[in-house]
Amino acid sequence: MSAHHHQPDSLLSAEGNSPAEPQAPSLEDLVEAVLFASDEPVTPARISRILAMDGIGEGRVMGAIEHLRQRYTGGVAVHEADGAYYISTTRAVGRIVSKTLLGSRRSRTSKAVLETLAIIAYNQPATKSDVEIIRGVDSSSPVKRLLDRDLITVVGRKASAGKPFLYATTRKFLQTFGIANLSELPIPGESSELENTLEEDEDT
Repeated sequence: MSAHHHQPDSLLSAEGNSPAEPQAPSLEDLVEAVLFASDEPVTPARISRILAMDGIGEGRVMGAIEHLRQRYTGGVAVHEADGAYYISTTRAVGRIVSKTLLGSRRSRTSKAVLETLAIIAYNQPATKSDVEIIRGVDSSSPVKRLLDRDLITVVGRKASAGKPFLYATTRKFLQTFGIANLSELPIPGESSELENTLEEDEDT
């Protein structure tokens, strides 16, 4: 009786039938992953440092970002904020997503915070006193709230009595309102868009 043991075909290795090797991610894939994973806008230079790959400098990263911007044509897009980039929903669908995620938990931003942010945005750098002259009331609380939310930051001190802090908007401000730079701010007086966006960014 033969002692030959027959092995299942699945265990046999035949030339050309071996499983395909996983394909290495492309530069575009890697850049996309960094943008997706980051909780803040990232500059091409920083992405290059994160990847730490020979021959992959800021220029090639920027090229990959441009390809991603052309490929994202639906409800998600690659946005710019002061030379840094991030992945987010487009403005057209953003409100729908916000309502879906926040639902009844959505709360309204106080008028004081919105007024303070608008004054600083259009007059930056501005001091708390500059804000209070326009608003006519103490603005310590809304300034603190905006600082806590990283929508404004201290950029220096004014060369006057007491050397008060000077405040300006941040990259997070640009990201929140979906604009690339301050030149894209709405015309003063058309604050409804700012108000709607800030309210939707407001959490519990």
